[in-house]
Amino acid sequence: MSRQPLPRGYDWIHMRDVLQHLQCPAVVASLLNIAASDARFAMITSYDAPNNQPILRPGGYTDLNLRRPPFNLVPDRVLSEDTPLYLPKASNKLYLVFRLESLRKVDWEMMRLGCTCFSSNVTRCTQR
Repeated sequence: MSRQPLPRGYDWIHMRDVLQHLQCPAVVASLLNIAASDARFAMITSYDAPNNQPILRPGGYTDLNLRRPPFNLVPDRVLSEDTPLYLPKASNKLYLVFRLESLRKVDWEMMRLGCTCFSSNVTRCTQR
């Protein structure tokens, strides 16, 4: 997902339960890969967590919130995933829906810098 271009010719990308298992730089690379595709829309799972916690090893897990630092994405629509069959109580899992034309305007360098600060647990990083 983060290392090779996505197949071309699709209107919609649906990414469910992937990014919360990746370290921050791989999350950024995956999001950039989605933005570079020729798709028109993307729906990506995220969580309504108050803060993001770094994943210390590949394959770990965190309730990743793409609307919080270091990602700070602004989706076009937020949908709640309602899965009462699998979860006994309400989940905090969300679907973030993006028009890729807006995702393509993200400041990816700033996100990468934020990711570096976030992953290294630096409390204060100099921004350009």
